[in-house]
Amino acid sequence: MIHALLEASLRQLQGDLGDVVKPLSWRLGPIAADISPPWVALYGGAIALAPAPKSLDPTVAVSDFQQEFWVAIASPTAQTLEQLTSLIVASLSLRQSALVERFNQSSGPGGHTYSTAQVATRHRLRQIQFVGAAPDYGGDRVRSQLQFRAIGQLEMRLLTSEPGTLLKTVVTTGQLAQAPHRWANVDHTTQWETTVDASTAQKGAGDGG
Repeated sequence: MIHALLEASLRQLQGDLGDVVKPLSWRLGPIAADISPPWVALYGGAIALAPAPKSLDPTVAVSDFQQEFWVAIASPTAQTLEQLTSLIVASLSLRQSALVERFNQSSGPGGHTYSTAQVATRHRLRQIQFVGAAPDYGGDRVRSQLQFRAIGQLEMRLLTSEPGTLLKTVVTTGQLAQAPHRWANVDHTTQWETTVDASTAQKGAGDGG
């Protein structure tokens, strides 16, 4: 769900921390055990998807999601590990708004993150949380895994309709009503698209005139 976020975060960390420890290897994805420290690796973790609220439009479903992601660090000394841990948490926390905005721009209004001729999805982020760290002191190196959580929304859409049905897309902005869930404190103000039967809408307008 958040590959673009991991790429943007890696570039941001390289820019913010590139001169702190030298040499320092950066990787996207799990890193081989035989790579000598110091190194930093970013990779995605488990995904949880909330039940989609019932929609009047069977061709669209919108669900909240969260995905864990990890920043793994290996260092030859505990002091360097602590230094990298502190600075990485600070960088991703303070850069959160810019990272979220950059991610969302990749699939702006009317756009898709992924699509086929039949179905499309759009991933939108709202928040990045720092969850915690799990250091591991053993052998000739020290390691730590920093756990983060990305919280956002997944829109799923059918791009084809039943024969004879004309679909029209309407873009609107407002408060998206959702069923209560464990991320209820997250701001749900967003922009979404609603697909309606254009022929029905035109008929209703004619009856009212």
